[in-house]
Amino acid sequence: MAVVAIVLDEVNRDEMEGWGKCVAAALGKPLEVIHVVGARQEGGGSSQLVFDGPEDADCRVAEVSLGCAAVAIDAHFSSRRPEFLLVDRRGGRRGVRANLARAWFDNAPCDVVCLRFPEDGGRGGGRILVPTSGGGHSRGALRLGKELAEAGAGVLVPLLVEPDLHDEAAEVGERRLQSILAREGLDLGSELMAPEVALDDSPAAAIHAAATDGDYDLVLVGASDVGGVHRALFGTLPDRLLAGGAKVAVGVFRRALPLRQRLRQQVGRWLHVRVPQLDRESRVALFANLESNARWSFDFMALICLATALAGLGLMLDSAAVVIGAMLVAPLMTPLLGAGLALVQGNLPLMRDCARAILYGFLAALVIGVLLGVFGRLYGLTQQMRIRGAPDVPDMAVALLSGVAAAHCIARPRLSSALAGVAIAAALVPPIATVGITLALGEPGVARGAALLFGTNVVFVVLGAAGCFYAAGVRARRPGRAQRRRVWSQRVMLVLIGAAAALVIPLGSVLLDKVAGSHGLRPRLSSAVADATGGRGEVVRVAVRERGGAEVLEVDVSLPAGGGDGLGEALAKAAEGYFGRPVEVRLWTRPFVSHRAGGDR
Repeated sequence: MAVVAIVLDEVNRDEMEGWGKCVAAALGKPLEVIHVVGARQEGGGSSQLVFDGPEDADCRVAEVSLGCAAVAIDAHFSSRRPEFLLVDRRGGRRGVRANLARAWFDNAPCDVVCLRFPEDGGRGGGRILVPTSGGGHSRGALRLGKELAEAGAGVLVPLLVEPDLHDEAAEVGERRLQSILAREGLDLGSELMAPEVALDDSPAAAIHAAATDGDYDLVLVGASDVGGVHRALFGTLPDRLLAGGAKVAVGVFRRALPLRQRLRQQVGRWLHVRVPQLDRESRVALFANLESNARWSFDFMALICLATALAGLGLMLDSAAVVIGAMLVAPLMTPLLGAGLALVQGNLPLMRDCARAILYGFLAALVIGVLLGVFGRLYGLTQQMRIRGAPDVPDMAVALLSGVAAAHCIARPRLSSALAGVAIAAALVPPIATVGITLALGEPGVARGAALLFGTNVVFVVLGAAGCFYAAGVRARRPGRAQRRRVWSQRVMLVLIGAAAALVIPLGSVLLDKVAGSHGLRPRLSSAVADATGGRGEVVRVAVRERGGAEVLEVDVSLPAGGGDGLGEALAKAAEGYFGRPVEVRLWTRPFVSHRAGGDR
């Protein structure tokens, strides 16, 4: 590993090589100097760097044309990760070279300093000013300043700016600065260090005044967050220092990216190559579609009410066809997709709109379900309700894959015809209607299961949609602003992941009950059904639930016409033999057919 100095402007060649040698000597590493030459239109040339000396040389130099600089230098970083990176930058925020400097500063896998130099040269006072506040980047700048001072680059001047709020402000600042220096292991009595405290309400003004009045070779600025780094690097402080009489080089220090961020970048690059990325027009259409259709509105309310009414009637009539029709009408999938988009975009207003639509939609559907439950007593608990009251681990996979499929379809208009099938796969309104109806019927166990199914669908559809949008190239832009936006989105993502992990427990318990039933209880029940029906009956479903503090065995049996006399007593006896005690058996029967009837969840 080596210290790499990238020279983007030929005017800064001598200064960059000089500071590169200082940093390399301080770190005890060899130096590699890369000169980016030529204009943008002269984009030809090799995409591989060729240095002028052996690999074990203390200093090697290579040249690369501007047109292929990004590819060549990124490839070099991938094959040989640098220990430290220096890159120069002149004034102005636009242009190819400015964009390259910004990209390397943001994405370099190591500690990096971006340097800017005064046009008429510095003063050469043999001192290095390092403003510090105890933040992560400023502590890194302080350690680098210490190593440079020990390597003979000059005297280190740590500067702490303390607000001038009271008479003891100077003493408070000195104590804070001593604490920061002690944490970094700096010797307060060393001749190579001259700590200072400035009293000022404006840190930028205090730094500018100190840099102007003192004889400094370098002002090394660190920041505690990405947004602060960008403001220091591309904002007003370097401009004020360079244009306001401070004839001093200005460096902005950023620590190496944490492992999590490096992994995220590698995943992003891999997805960019493997997954077709949405173009700008597709992204604009996607944002406009979800932002307009994911809000709570009269149309949304009307559709959710109609879908719930249809779903409730289908559940009470035990009609899978009517329930499927309700799935196609329900609009809840759109705000779930919008929530996934908001997470990867860092779009807080969109997330608020989607959360409001999901919450209001759930409450409206629940109220309609409870009202329908009053009439549902005429029909009782049907098979369509029961299958939604017993969600299982595969339901998580169904919801996750449905979220991915729905996001993929809505992001690519030519696939929009497949959205209807996705809506059927991950039903959202029927579970809510089941909750309301079963609460009215006095079946809290089924209501809990249906609520669990709805929660599972919400969590995993949002996670699946977010993952699909991220893979398709939908990301937050403008790093400084994006970092602030990611704070809430990262927290929401962690909450969703935690909820997904928590959902595994109740869903897994249902799976374990089914496994236990298939290995012990189900064979006994199947034998009892065969004996009572002459071998023509079939056990369709077995579930053990807790009701009123006691276990209740639910058995769903397919029977031939006129069969099943004495079946209830036979099942109760078989269950008592399995559990070792009498248990309540709830038996549902259906006409015998040559295939199993079921329903979508």
